[in-house]
Amino acid sequence: MTEEKHELKTETEGVDSNWRFKVFRLRMPIKAIIVIVLLIAVISAAGFKVSRSRTHELALFYFPGENRCEAVCDGKLSESVMEGGGVSAVRWGKEKGSCAVLMSNGGKYTLYFSGNGGSSVKVSENAGSRFAVSYNGRAVVYSGGNGVLYRYDTKKKSGEEISQEADSFAVSPDGETVIYSKARESARSLYIYSQGKSRYIADNFTPVGVSDDGEYIYAVSGSDMSLCLLNLDGTMKSKLCTGVNTSGICFSEDMTVAVFNDGEYTYISQEGKSKVRIIPDEAKLFSENDGVLTDSSGTGAVYPEESLTEQFYYSENKDGTKVIFYIDDSFNRTDITEGAKTAQKVKEGLVYLTPGGEVKLFKNGESVTAESSAVSAAGDSSGKYIYYITGEGELRVWKNGETQTIASGTEKIYITEKNVLLYVLGSGEMYAVKKQGQGEKIDDNVYGCIIQGKYAYYMKNYNSSKGVFELYGSEGDSDFTFIAKDVTCII
Repeated sequence: MTEEKHELKTETEGVDSNWRFKVFRLRMPIKAIIVIVLLIAVISAAGFKVSRSRTHELALFYFPGENRCEAVCDGKLSESVMEGGGVSAVRWGKEKGSCAVLMSNGGKYTLYFSGNGGSSVKVSENAGSRFAVSYNGRAVVYSGGNGVLYRYDTKKKSGEEISQEADSFAVSPDGETVIYSKARESARSLYIYSQGKSRYIADNFTPVGVSDDGEYIYAVSGSDMSLCLLNLDGTMKSKLCTGVNTSGICFSEDMTVAVFNDGEYTYISQEGKSKVRIIPDEAKLFSENDGVLTDSSGTGAVYPEESLTEQFYYSENKDGTKVIFYIDDSFNRTDITEGAKTAQKVKEGLVYLTPGGEVKLFKNGESVTAESSAVSAAGDSSGKYIYYITGEGELRVWKNGETQTIASGTEKIYITEKNVLLYVLGSGEMYAVKKQGQGEKIDDNVYGCIIQGKYAYYMKNYNSSKGVFELYGSEGDSDFTFIAKDVTCII
């Protein structure tokens, strides 16, 4: 192969050779110049912010006929294969931009990591069942089939041994620090690992979470199931809760704020200070983003919110409906509903459907009824347009107290991040509509849709006996393209 070199030539013919010495008078007011400069600065800054905050969004699909799993990244199949007879478990990073996937192979497990545009790398051919991925996706911590605890750096694509054994472990949001416990003589001891070294902390604790700098070490005491905040030397910084529920502890992104419950009440603590009772019962954060599990047992989860106030929370009734509350930055509680079948966050509010069929919009501290006899509902991100299906299958849109019918015989509705409504008729026809416009037909024989961040997918020609379908995707609009066939969903 020969390398072609191109010489850049400057044409000067017909150009005044003294051009660089001439002075041009700019006939534009100074104020206008200042405005233009400021606009350019704002646009450049906004563009820089968007480029930095953009993350790749992954979705996982399994090909049962070929015993393989593949990631779909930004609506495209990665073609990076994760082999195995089935998917045993998945742990996601922030905003599902990365994940660790445990594939079963007979009596063994193979651990993969998927990120960087959906490409997958094999972390271990002989992994144990316990593993965790850091919030930023930079590390996978796992126990090997030999019982050894490892940390895998997903950027350097290299692993390091942490300990010869570990009962449980937790990883910091940046993936650099790990706390773990292991049996030592008659006690279970807690350690912290950072920069290639382990340090003993204390006995009789199970790890839950740790901040990047190791200043916030959350662990559960084995004696009375207390959620504790420890110092590096093992002394108690704060005893946050006795008899803590070990299945739903929420942390802010920097690990300084924790929300937890004791089965009777839910509390919040900031920087290890005294807990504040915010909600009765066992309540969880109502977030549009999934939390990233901090530890191998699934006890804690980190959420992208800087603070865990000015948020919606919910507890569950026995019939599966949700009791929903709002907590402001002064820890004041607003009760929204005693029972919601479905609920969706919109701008500064919430759209929810009651068991009686009422579609309600909660905004500015009060709820407004949009419909009284619906079976499903969805709102656009602004909360201005609320779509719902009546008991007779009519699809309607509500805006500012006025209702308009869009279609009949509707079975399912979905709303994308671009505020495109996708709806599927009982006949299998799928349409797309925005605001109050006319529906645009997308396809036939559609089984349903999946909304994953900015991306939308629909399943066509579903085979109920094999559980597989054809997959199509779009970037949240109505321009769908074919992705794969004979797949099943494991998002």
